[in-house]
Amino acid sequence: MGELDREACIEILTDLIREEGDAVYIQGWDSGGLGAGSDFIYKYRGWYWWDDEFGMAGPFESLIDAFPDKGIGISDATLRIRSSEWDTEVIIENLNPQSLTTERVININGEDFDILPEGTVLPRD
Repeated sequence: MGELDREACIEILTDLIREEGDAVYIQGWDSGGLGAGSDFIYKYRGWYWWDDEFGMAGPFESLIDAFPDKGIGISDATLRIRSSEWDTEVIIENLNPQSLTTERVININGEDFDILPEGTVLPRD
C-alpha cells in the first residue's frame, strides 16, 4: 500500500465540511482596504469547524469553542454577524471587542446595533 497523502485528506475533509456542513455562524467584514470577506463556523456531524481566509480549524465540541479568540472577536472591520444556533442576546453576551477605535454599526441576526469602542452595545434607533 502507498503512503497516505495527509494534505489531500485535509483538502477532501475541508471540501466535505463546506459542501455538506451547516454554516451555523457567519461574520462578514471589510477592512476598507484590500481585505473583505466572511468567517464561518460550520457544524458537520455534530462537530464545529472554524473557517476563515487562513484555512479551517477543528473539530470543536461547541460553537463557543470554535472561535479562535475568547468569544466573538470584533474589530473596526466587522459589518455583520449571523447565527442559526445563537439568538441575538447570546451573540451580544459573547462579543469580544478588539482594538475598536470608533463607534461601529454591526448588523446582528438582522438587527442593527451601535458598538462603542469600549464594547457597549446599544440598539440602533
